[in-house]
Amino acid sequence: TDAEGEAMTYRWIFSDPSMPVLTTLNPGAVRFNKPGEHRVSLQVTDARGAMDLTPPSVKIIVQNDDPVDWAGVLGNLQGSLYTVASQSEFNAAALVARSGDVIRVRNGVYADWKLEIPSLGTPTKPIVYMAETPGGVTFTGRTRLYITGSHNLVGGFVFRGCGAHAVQISEGDHNRLTDTQFIACRAPGSEERIIEITQAATRNRIDHNRIIDSGSVAVGVYIGKYSAAAWPVPTHTRIDHNIFQDSQALSIQIGPYTGPDKLTVPDTFTEIENNEFNDAREQIINSKTGRETIRFNRFIRGRWEGISLRLGNNKTIEGNYFEDMRIPIHVYGTGHKIYNNIMIRSTEAAILMPAWGKYFHT
Repeated sequence: TDAEGEAMTYRWIFSDPSMPVLTTLNPGAVRFNKPGEHRVSLQVTDARGAMDLTPPSVKIIVQNDDPVDWAGVLGNLQGSLYTVASQSEFNAAALVARSGDVIRVRNGVYADWKLEIPSLGTPTKPIVYMAETPGGVTFTGRTRLYITGSHNLVGGFVFRGCGAHAVQISEGDHNRLTDTQFIACRAPGSEERIIEITQAATRNRIDHNRIIDSGSVAVGVYIGKYSAAAWPVPTHTRIDHNIFQDSQALSIQIGPYTGPDKLTVPDTFTEIENNEFNDAREQIINSKTGRETIRFNRFIRGRWEGISLRLGNNKTIEGNYFEDMRIPIHVYGTGHKIYNNIMIRSTEAAILMPAWGKYFHT
């Protein structure tokens, strides 16, 4: 804001000269022309022409935004194609699937399916589970999808009104859940998780999904409530390029670890990046493990906290954008790196640190 209350003009400056000129304070989502490291700064000019000639810049790392081309999956089929239209057909195909196979579910609405994916693909030939057409398959009721295998690509579905553990990845590795919608999913308890990664699952990815009007924790990396040693820790989960809209409960929870020794919270190396959170009515990211990276996310119109570092140390919070949030970042713990974040119109505090140290006491 201008001290004299005069109008101001804005200009976003990009290190990539091929980027367009943007002249509004909030230009919305910006698509970069190429991946890599970019520098972005905001130059503000008041009515008298005063400006900062060298405004500070923010580093943004643009990764290859690789949504799945479902038509291309079928066009480059590397194995067998199974077309299924029942729970039993799906599970039977998953038991015999081999690297490069595709299991395609016929379009329709299906209720209360219990689906299991134990199949083992390879890095170059994952096993694909997809809808006949993207968005053409809707699961409802108490449908649950359990993934315990490795190198499986799952997506193109809709989960509507489903409950806890609509999708659970347990012990599996290098699985990907993508391009799937979760609409009005909720469990009896608000702390139950709609999408759960748990039990030593490692290097799994949750990306390009839309989670709308979730009444329970939308995505949870779950460790257990009593002993991290007794509950194998899921690690290196990547949660990226998702859209969370109108969440009634936590959007993402890493934890919860609530065991007796809060000084030895495990490290999960979780990455949360390039997501968008709109109109959340609860805390958005609840962080309870160590060595997490939360970067390049957008938080718009949140009633409570954007990122809450509740437990765990040595986290990186970088390059996030907050607008119309009550408290963008709430900090406990040690060894964090919090930098290059933008906060606009925070109603209570931009960064709140009520205590400092290995654990907090209230």
